[in-house]
Amino acid sequence: MEPYTDNDMTEDAYENDDSDIRRYLHSATAILILINVIIFLKTDISGMIGGEDVWIDKGCLSWYHFFYRHEYYRVLTCMFLHGGIDHIFNNMLCLFFMGSFLEQHIGTPRFLILYFSSGIIAGFTSMVYNMLLGINTLSIGASGAIFGITGGLLALVLFHRKEIEIDYRQMIFAAFLSLYSGLTDQGVDNAAHLGGFLGGLLLGLLVGIRKQRQQTKDSFGSGSLWK
Repeated sequence: MEPYTDNDMTEDAYENDDSDIRRYLHSATAILILINVIIFLKTDISGMIGGEDVWIDKGCLSWYHFFYRHEYYRVLTCMFLHGGIDHIFNNMLCLFFMGSFLEQHIGTPRFLILYFSSGIIAGFTSMVYNMLLGINTLSIGASGAIFGITGGLLALVLFHRKEIEIDYRQMIFAAFLSLYSGLTDQGVDNAAHLGGFLGGLLLGLLVGIRKQRQQTKDSFGSGSLWK
């Protein structure tokens, strides 16, 4: 006897897998990871050789250069710089797990707005904190924006946990990676992490509240409270 296999179902499964892979490769998350890796490969060697001066030239975050030299671009460029293989590996792994999930459920435009807004909020939080302490800290990395994704995911769970299928094990693993990266990396900018997380949470809550109010408004005309 031979085991029965449904060829149609098997082909459908392969087609679905291929479709999922193609969709991910064309996602904003995949593009962000690719850009970060390319920039890392171009800057890592020069950064190890030249030290802090190279990071300043490449666009690291510095409140002195931002506020006094008016180099406002640094709040964005710093998000694409990383100081070592462990640094970028941890950040991109977190972005892969959490970013793809969040983008899938809120859409690419909202995801990009949340990602970059969280990164900018993280940058300002870091600069204000270090400026008040009188420390001219140079900050690099996408972790502020990634912590914003973590905050956005928390907002997603709070508002839509009954509407979507969430793999809690994946989320716990991703959150663990974020915490592990923050605790083990030397010279971690925890002010940026906190600012990014709170920024992502706030933006996620605002989007969730707006969507919930719209659903409530629409549902009154259909005779039910929730769609």
